[in-house]
Amino acid sequence: ELSVLYEAQKEISNTLEPDVVFDNIYKSVSAIMPCDSMIISSFKKEEKMIKVLAIWADGVRPSIKEYPELPLAPEGFGIQSQVIRSGKSRLILDYEQQFKLSKSNYSYNDEKISGKAKSLYSSALLVPMKLGGDVIGTLQVLSYEKNAFSSDNLRMLESLTAPITAATVNAGLYQQAQTELAEKQKAQEALSKRNEEI
Repeated sequence: ELSVLYEAQKEISNTLEPDVVFDNIYKSVSAIMPCDSMIISSFKKEEKMIKVLAIWADGVRPSIKEYPELPLAPEGFGIQSQVIRSGKSRLILDYEQQFKLSKSNYSYNDEKISGKAKSLYSSALLVPMKLGGDVIGTLQVLSYEKNAFSSDNLRMLESLTAPITAATVNAGLYQQAQTELAEKQKAQEALSKRNEEI
């Protein structure tokens, strides 16, 4: 188990390119547990908004453009919102039942993700991603089968969450730095062109 976790952590943290980081996370998690779908979301504490960063279904990574930012659900509502509020992981063996109990208005358990004609996810693991004690997102692993996960699966996912969080944060900072450098270069080129024209 330690060897598997070590290899997964190494795979997750070997690059800063966001797309590669996310794909490495999926590859590492799906190699050690059932993973029909996986969702990585960020949480903005100041705005109380949840945003999908990456999503996979049946090994395919669809565009996240169809998934709008969602507000944090009120206390006691929403499965993901409860994990964010409590900072505690959830092992769900009957997703449909828990969804009804959570009184949520929105579910990732639909054909947009699964590509199927009906809701099929039956089990889930949800783990909060934390930085400095604050929840900054969630990692969700879903299965079509009921009772697909064990407490061992949850423990292994929790063990991977710290390197996953670090890799996700670093990839975000890298992307931001690359965007700022590109904008700075564009501004410098525009200024040089203007100076030549003058």
